[in-house]
Amino acid sequence: MSIQTCGATALRVVQLDSAILDNEIINYFESQVEQIISTLPVSVSVYWQRYSDEFKVGLSAVLWSYRLFKGYSPGQQMMNIAYRQYSPKSATIHFIVAVIIPYIVSKAPRRITDPKVKQFLQQIVGAAKLLSFLHHLFFLRFGGPVSLWERLLQLKPEYLTPPTLGLISYTSLNRELLWHSYRDLLLLLLPLGRLSRQLWTRWRSRRQLCMSVVSGVDPMKLEMKPFLPLKCARCDQPAVVPVRNAEAETFDHCGHVFCLYCYDCKVECPKCGLWLAKGKETMIRGLVNHLR
Repeated sequence: MSIQTCGATALRVVQLDSAILDNEIINYFESQVEQIISTLPVSVSVYWQRYSDEFKVGLSAVLWSYRLFKGYSPGQQMMNIAYRQYSPKSATIHFIVAVIIPYIVSKAPRRITDPKVKQFLQQIVGAAKLLSFLHHLFFLRFGGPVSLWERLLQLKPEYLTPPTLGLISYTSLNRELLWHSYRDLLLLLLPLGRLSRQLWTRWRSRRQLCMSVVSGVDPMKLEMKPFLPLKCARCDQPAVVPVRNAEAETFDHCGHVFCLYCYDCKVECPKCGLWLAKGKETMIRGLVNHLR
């Protein structure tokens, strides 16, 4: 879809900002997918590591479909610019040269066995990177398209609406201040949320401890149920490399399960309030093997 522009060439800083925004959107989706993959079984992670490049190409294709329907990328939309006469054919060719060709070039050395051909391909890639770097310097000095492929395809970025000259636009500044305020608010609330969660965990654990003492049931046996993952007493998540205080049998020492990273003798146990012995953490090998 070709969109009508006003004819005013976009500034260099606006083009760079739109390219940065597009890259940030792609990186955000990739990080979200990686977080989801990290929670899945190891077999899925193995397939992800093997086909991650293909997934990134597919993700780029999905985001580039936005250009086919709208005529501009999400970053360009936020910066109020678009390519002049950007038809679906131009967008398809732009996707091939900007995404598909770099993917093929990155995969080609693994398929090529001839060292001479591989060396020749590396020389071509090096020359292309040098040419792209020189074009970037030319762009910073004289303007024009932001990338070499855009110049070869004669894609000219222009404003969608005429920019207002002589007046200061506070839209970008207000957006930046809003995000900074949101970041500062998160920096304030996240520690408070973590503290409230620890207090709630401590109160709940001590309440269960009192109830177990009254009923005569060992609270440690309640936590270590068969076929269930051991939970860390500090982060309240399945324990990674579960450890326990070696002096747990002593009356004044904690005996709860911790992650190896969460075991800290400088901080009291959030469940029982007792202190952990320094250098006395031991892995729960027998119990873990039994639970498996």
